[in-house]
Amino acid sequence: MLSELPALDPMGKWELPEEECKKRRDLRNTRIFSIDPLGSQDVDDALGVTKLPNGNIQVGVHIADVTYFIQPGSPLDTEAALRSTTVYLSDRKFDMFPGRLSENVASLREGVDRPALSVIWEFNLKLEVENVWFGRTAIRNYGEIYYEFAQRVCDNKCTPEEMKKLGKDFPQVREEIQILMKIARKLRENRIAAGAVELESTEIRFKFDDKGSKLPTTLIPKRSQEINKTVAEWMIFANKAVAERIFRNYPTCALLRHHVLPRAHRFENLIKMAASRGFNMNVSSNKDLSESLDQAVVPKDPTFNLMLRTMATLAMEEAEYISTGSYSQEEFYHYGLAAKFYTHFTSPIRRYADVLVHRQLLGAISQPVQDPIMTDGQMTDMCQHINRRHRQSKNAQRDSTELFECLYFRNFPEISEGIIYEFRNNGFQVFLPKFGIQGTVWLRSSTGELQIPENAMSLNPERYTSGIKIRNFRINEENSKLILETEKGEISVELFDHVMIKLNVQESRAHRPQLKMELVNFGSSQSSQENSTSTSTSTSNLKIPSKNEIHREMEEAILKQEEIKASLESRVPENFRPDYKTYAQSGSNLYLLFENFSQLEIPAGISDEISTSTSTSTSTSSHDKTVRYWKLKKRPKQKMIQVEDDGGFREFEMTDEEREMIRLEAEERRRSKMTLEQKYSGQISQLETKMRGMMMRNKK
Repeated sequence: MLSELPALDPMGKWELPEEECKKRRDLRNTRIFSIDPLGSQDVDDALGVTKLPNGNIQVGVHIADVTYFIQPGSPLDTEAALRSTTVYLSDRKFDMFPGRLSENVASLREGVDRPALSVIWEFNLKLEVENVWFGRTAIRNYGEIYYEFAQRVCDNKCTPEEMKKLGKDFPQVREEIQILMKIARKLRENRIAAGAVELESTEIRFKFDDKGSKLPTTLIPKRSQEINKTVAEWMIFANKAVAERIFRNYPTCALLRHHVLPRAHRFENLIKMAASRGFNMNVSSNKDLSESLDQAVVPKDPTFNLMLRTMATLAMEEAEYISTGSYSQEEFYHYGLAAKFYTHFTSPIRRYADVLVHRQLLGAISQPVQDPIMTDGQMTDMCQHINRRHRQSKNAQRDSTELFECLYFRNFPEISEGIIYEFRNNGFQVFLPKFGIQGTVWLRSSTGELQIPENAMSLNPERYTSGIKIRNFRINEENSKLILETEKGEISVELFDHVMIKLNVQESRAHRPQLKMELVNFGSSQSSQENSTSTSTSTSNLKIPSKNEIHREMEEAILKQEEIKASLESRVPENFRPDYKTYAQSGSNLYLLFENFSQLEIPAGISDEISTSTSTSTSTSSHDKTVRYWKLKKRPKQKMIQVEDDGGFREFEMTDEEREMIRLEAEERRRSKMTLEQKYSGQISQLETKMRGMMMRNKK
């Protein structure tokens, strides 16, 4: 099969022959650049902006011309059709085409001549399309730019090294990217006005160790910046234009992609969730749904709208490829994008459907128009095969992500903030925005045992207790509430309330490991529960515990320590017990004592009783009311920070808020490793002394 591909030179490179360039529209002297994720090898799209003498703007979307290399029915074409798509897993990928094609000769690499299939528009000053051109071109990629770099170019926040990469053309490149963004905003506004639904989903990627073990060491949520949306908008615009063009010439066998209206019952959870915060979700059409989502905003809680859009995404049906001869024209409609005609044209290196669309477009613009590449029946069979392969690829990608999530959280358990979106008989469903993970938190085991932590009502269970013990719970299905029964009365937890969740892994000999979610406490570190509009008592009304509650926790810790000590003594043989009592270490050792001194924090309100120090400093904030005994020395502002994407460094001054956030995160990591005894070692020792004194006085 590799014999079908052009030979490479001794340096492993290939360029489009000059004879072929003459047959195409030559754009090699026009500045064209690609914007992709960092490290991409299969570059299949590029963009170009040109200002015309009449004041109009010309924008081109240039796609790798894979059909120049692959002939219909050849062994390579047959194999690509069977695979239908490149499969991307967390740690590897399985290409649809060989690497020599996908990462070299067909890829629009920087500084080399490449064949492309282009769509070029001319926009007037009102950003309206004057005309559009389709055809084969010869291009030379000016530069491979990754998303974060392009965003910094647009924002004029590049490092000197990055500016050096673009050289004297930096101002022109910046202006061209800004023009692309400006027109893309207009295109997006038009789509949304037509009824397009702006959905949300969180993608994550992994960083692996460099020792070859393939174990993930870092989990990074993918951030979507404006430049990501800009590139996506231009790809959507090109796909729509090509879909209309191929349908015009092949109305009975054009390959389109449609997205059907979701069935009403799939929106039930979304409607119920929005109603819990007083919003009406109209799902009668995509335009009504889009407007309802735009209006469902809680100003102080941005995760609320994010959660609704994520739930709307889950309610959608899967989009599919179709042959136009087997459907009515009303059924061509793409619900999510509000497009009458839509197809896939922009990724022929990794999707076989795009290869077929390229062939149909080339046939449609030929003079005379070529015969269809397939009949309606053949195209329908091919679409069904491609749809099946895409579902399999999607499932494999999902399973791979879940597996590597387990591998990561097995070694790095983490506590993260979650949002409740559904109640069940024995627990609730929770969504973790940071990782885009959903799961079930069980409050009762399969044997009926209560699985709610004793300190679940504390806003910060690592530092203090709430003094509220949960005895039982029940689900109020009518009002969608979780009712917690405590010794001080009932407390209600509602949909969209925030909780802190511990992520770890449940191992099994018979099945693969599964991600396990455990409740840490109700509420969040940022007090997001203040957004609740409920008049009933909620977790946001919890207060910092009193002195008596802190004392009670200390007493319980001392009693527990005594029980452990007695248990150890009971296991020592009687003839060794005198020596054990004489020489065994019963308390904290010296090293732990010094460590506790360096990390000591005492809750506000009891410092007068447990400290004789007169030189204490107070640090108070909305989320952490503590009296700190040790004040950090004033350090110079941090100026160097590592850029995760490229491993390099860039200089900038961190704000006080960023430094405080880093300090709090480091402090939380230290405290999470401490036992209760370590946290309150000083207080416990003083309380022990007081109790012994009281016992001595009672004996006298």
